[in-house]
Order: sequence, then C-alpha cells, then structure tokens
Amino acid sequence: MNIVAFTLRTVPDVELGRRLYGHPEEMAQLSDADVAKVMWLNQDQKGGHHAERLDVHLQKIVSLTLLHRTGEGCRLETYRCPDKSEESEENALRQFFAMLHFNPALLSWDANQFDLPLIQYRSLRYPLDASLYWSHYHTGVHEHPALGERHIALSPILSCYQSGNAAPLEEVAATLGVPAQAPLTQEQIWQYYLNQDIQPVCNDCELDAARIYCIYLRFQRLRGELSHTAYESECQSMQGALVQTQQTHFQEFLELWKRNKST
Repeated sequence: MNIVAFTLRTVPDVELGRRLYGHPEEMAQLSDADVAKVMWLNQDQKGGHHAERLDVHLQKIVSLTLLHRTGEGCRLETYRCPDKSEESEENALRQFFAMLHFNPALLSWDANQFDLPLIQYRSLRYPLDASLYWSHYHTGVHEHPALGERHIALSPILSCYQSGNAAPLEEVAATLGVPAQAPLTQEQIWQYYLNQDIQPVCNDCELDAARIYCIYLRFQRLRGELSHTAYESECQSMQGALVQTQQTHFQEFLELWKRNKST
C-alpha cells in the first residue's frame, strides 16, 4: 500500500489583502487583524451573508499534514508555516510535490473543493516543480474527479457525488467509533495564528488526517480491498505510528478510539 492522506489549514493572506483592498498607504498602516477584518467584510458583502471562510485564493497555508502509508508502515509529517515568511509555505508545498515522486495515491475527504485549488493557487507564487502533479494527479486528467487513478476523495464517493448528501467528516467518523470533534473555525485558526500559537492548529490538522485514513480503511474493507484481518492489521499499523509521535492529542485520540471499539 502506498497512499498519502493529506489535509491543511489556512489563514487570510493579509499581504494580498493590503494589495487588493483600500488605499495602499492606508492599508499599510493597518494591523494584520484589521486587514483581515477588511477582507472578511468584502467577502460578506460579495456573498450577501456572513461567510464561513474567505475565497480560496485569498488564503495561505499555515499547516499541511501528510499521513503516508507505505510497505514500511505509517509515517506522519506536518509542515508548519507559523509566521509571515513565505519560505515556510514554499517548503511545505515543495515537500507535498516531492512526495508525489514516490507514486502514492492521494487520499482526502473532499480536496477538490478546497485543498487542491488552494495548493494550485499558492504554488504559482514559488519556483516549484509540480510537473508530476499536473501530469498525473490533477483531476482534469481523470474521467471522474473524485475517484481518479491517483486521487481518492471520500466524501463525493460516499455521497454518490450529490452535494446535498455530503456529511461532515467528524460526523462520519463518529458513526464509526472514531474520535471526532468539530474542527477549528477559520476565526479560531486566525486567532491562534495572531497569538503565535500554531500548535493547536497543527494538532487539529493532524487529527483530521488520522480520521480520513480511518474512514478510508473502513471503505477498503467495505469494497473488499481489505479482509477483516488485513483491516485490523492496518489499524494497528496506524495506531503504532501515532503512539510513536508521543504527542498528547494522539494519545487522547487512541484512548478514545479503543474505548469506543470496546463499547
């Protein structure tokens, strides 16, 4: 098995906001928090209601998690972009594209709706080599965008490609006994970022990657790609990888998961 579950978290790109909205000299004097308010106000006015998040091209990556399952086991990597420097986001994107050279299948909840468009917009900013992505992984090269040769997006598959039937990741996880909680809102992520406390954001991102992979294993068992024995073995492999991180949020996740399986 060679598959990578991925997910990311973002904040408003306030430097872009300063270029797009208001008078340049006035915007330059505003704090990041105030620039973000201007961006949200413009978003609300454009949509005619309070938006849950900004348009995808107005955001930048602050956390990118890759949960990679290979023949050697599971490995979890999170790339953090905790400050205004573009170098950290560039490095995160470079690692994402470099990972594709190992020819994995990409796994997401519904990355075609947000994660991949954002990755594509942000990658234009940097001198990156994404040729493999565009030739093999971009949804345009597949007949069906949700279940292509290289990218499995679980939410569209499970909902029969009907957006009205799509269920939230955390609620689907809960039905399977996988520990679930509401994800951080964009406002919460932004506040953590302003407070220079990126760790809770990274934790949230990592737990979602784990949930996506757990649901995928159930999906593989359901469609006969994994036997019950193989399924249990894959769960143990992932659990072992999470234990090795020695991170509190994963230990709590595993304890709840085991408790749910026993009830």
